[in-house]
Amino acid sequence: MKREDGYSVAGFPNGHAPPMPVTLSPADDRFFTDAPLADFSFVVDTEFEPAIARPVDMSPRRTVPAWRKAYGFDAEACRGHVDAPDRMLCVARRGDALAGYVAVAAHWNGFALVEDIAVAVAHRRRGVASTLLHAAEDWARGRGLPGLMLETQNNNVAACRLYERHGFVLRGVDAWLYRGLDANTREIALFYYLDLSPP
Repeated sequence: MKREDGYSVAGFPNGHAPPMPVTLSPADDRFFTDAPLADFSFVVDTEFEPAIARPVDMSPRRTVPAWRKAYGFDAEACRGHVDAPDRMLCVARRGDALAGYVAVAAHWNGFALVEDIAVAVAHRRRGVASTLLHAAEDWARGRGLPGLMLETQNNNVAACRLYERHGFVLRGVDAWLYRGLDANTREIALFYYLDLSPP
């Protein structure tokens, strides 16, 4: 799959470099070597007040002292997706470089659960996340599942915007999910859903 990333480089016709393709493949040994070395972190500098079905850009936001957040890479969890009939681990590369991955599983409620989606810092704003979300959607459709679901937090604003651009709607909010890890946390768990049922 290919997607233009929009950056310009002098010397090419019209000032645009040819897009570097995003290639997708199942996870292999190279993925498990590359992924622990990749930087999937992001900067948190904004939080928003979520409400069911209200888009993030229509929600009150506040600036917070900037800090870098990283979910970490769980190799054991990812290995459980390899060759599993009810799971998928799809890897995105740009050239030879690991650009990102998505892990999806058939959830108990019948939806496809996006358990993990990550794009390396050097490959952001290049269409990688969109390509991975489309792969997850295709996987769910191919299994006749009614939709996709995922969980993120109210301080991952860029990700929330991405999901909403892809048709996901905020359907659940849990202000207490992370309180067991940190009683003073301001992180709020957000549950997004994408309806794939026929119109």
